[in-house]
Amino acid sequence: IIYRVLDSSSDDNTGGIWSIRANGTAQPVPIFLSDRQTWPRTISADEDLIFTMNSGADFEAYTTSLGDENNSAEIQAAQLDLAPELNAYSGPILSPNNLWLAYSTTETGTPEVYVRPWPDIESGKWQVSIGGGTAPLWSKTTNEIFY
Repeated sequence: IIYRVLDSSSDDNTGGIWSIRANGTAQPVPIFLSDRQTWPRTISADEDLIFTMNSGADFEAYTTSLGDENNSAEIQAAQLDLAPELNAYSGPILSPNNLWLAYSTTETGTPEVYVRPWPDIESGKWQVSIGGGTAPLWSKTTNEIFY
């Protein structure tokens, strides 16, 4: 298996997300082009890429499919409305079993960590931090979230 390495830059300073084979046998290929700062965050077992994009002072979360080997830079991405009134999240990351999406947002005035079911994020939302939290990470061996 040859894995792809995702990056949010390229040699010609074109913004967006680029893919390159980890063994170095190919040139970087654009997955999603943008004139805004873009960061790959997590990839699901179904090869859905979740990424964030800077929109001024805020960050927006998006998803797009990596499953098509013929992806072009004109691929469309869907915005994830995790906290639509704010558009300010950090660290959207999937659980190791690909059933939960954890992220941090300031919707209460303090950064807190939340989880939602994946991929149906509209079917529930739970705050998991108390007294603040950012940059969630899932344990690879348990059902714990570190933040």
